[in-house]
Amino acid sequence: MATLFGNFGIDLAAQLASGLGPSLLPATLTRVTPGIRTPGALTGGTNPTTASYPCRGFTDDYQAAEIDGELVHVGDRKVLLLGKTIGGGAVVPQPNDRVTIEGATFTLIRVTRDPAAATFVCQARG
Repeated sequence: MATLFGNFGIDLAAQLASGLGPSLLPATLTRVTPGIRTPGALTGGTNPTTASYPCRGFTDDYQAAEIDGELVHVGDRKVLLLGKTIGGGAVVPQPNDRVTIEGATFTLIRVTRDPAAATFVCQARG
């Protein structure tokens, strides 16, 4: 992925992950991909595939002024994940992924990133 920093020979995401990553909390990003129905068992559901990616990050609370009850609910958390620590930088968090951090599991509602994909800030709901 070419970024402004990549054009200057700097991999900002890798620098941030190696410098800051070890001091952040361990986390796991989990993605469930819907499967296909089993032939002959159409009422048996699908066979989803689950992939888990260890990563590093931290959680933060939303400020009272950010909670509007529509987009951001009481109890939602901000989860920051270091991009290069998620599957070596090959995995991008998406809405409906789950993240487990500090013993709690959250579903990602929205995901934003910086231009270098060094960090992903996720709105997460428990």
